[in-house]
Amino acid sequence: MRWRRLAVCAALLPVAGCQPGDPEYPSFRYRLTVEVQTPEGTRSGSSVIEVNTYRQGPLPKGGAIRRASGAAVAVDLGSRGKLFVLLSSRNDYEWAESIMARVAAEQLPYSFKDPDHWIPAPARPVTIPRTLPATLKNSEPMSGYPYMVRFKDAGDWGSMQFVDPDDLAASFGKGVRLLRITAQLTGDPVTRDSVAALPRPYDLLTDKDRADLRDAARNRPIALIRPNYFYRWLKDESR
Repeated sequence: MRWRRLAVCAALLPVAGCQPGDPEYPSFRYRLTVEVQTPEGTRSGSSVIEVNTYRQGPLPKGGAIRRASGAAVAVDLGSRGKLFVLLSSRNDYEWAESIMARVAAEQLPYSFKDPDHWIPAPARPVTIPRTLPATLKNSEPMSGYPYMVRFKDAGDWGSMQFVDPDDLAASFGKGVRLLRITAQLTGDPVTRDSVAALPRPYDLLTDKDRADLRDAARNRPIALIRPNYFYRWLKDESR
């Protein structure tokens, strides 16, 4: 049965990159915008992310699998470097897939609770809160922001460093602070160009490069951050 195929596929997704079939709910796109205050003025960057949703399990109100396609937000701070706002958070690898459902569910083109009578609210920008309420999976309030990083050396994956969203000045200098992160539904194309700001694509590194990177990152929390935190493409999309 189809639901069994989807359930098996869902189990394999994190390991093998398996994708469900056609989305069973309307897809949507949203623009994630990050604004940063600097002594030179406000700098911003944005990325359009597409989310596809698939039913999981045979129950009428069963769970769902969300898959995102898009790239991290890159904010160019000039000589200070670039701030990357990623697709995953400390609490949720699928932050990019789930954040709109967390902060703007009333705007989405579908509802699990009342699909036959659902009328979405008009699209409007929503400010991402610094913390999100607790969930069944996380018993305590969790960060509303995804991971933020910078590269000390723009050409070296091994130079990646975490950025504290509450203290951008520690990474980029005095007077630099995060103003806000907003999200808004859009029909614009999915963003890809921010990937060009990354060091050489990880999947093009030689085996020695990867071994050196693993050695440099061993026993450091930053080792958790992999390229799929920066970009995710659905199986039928080219990179």
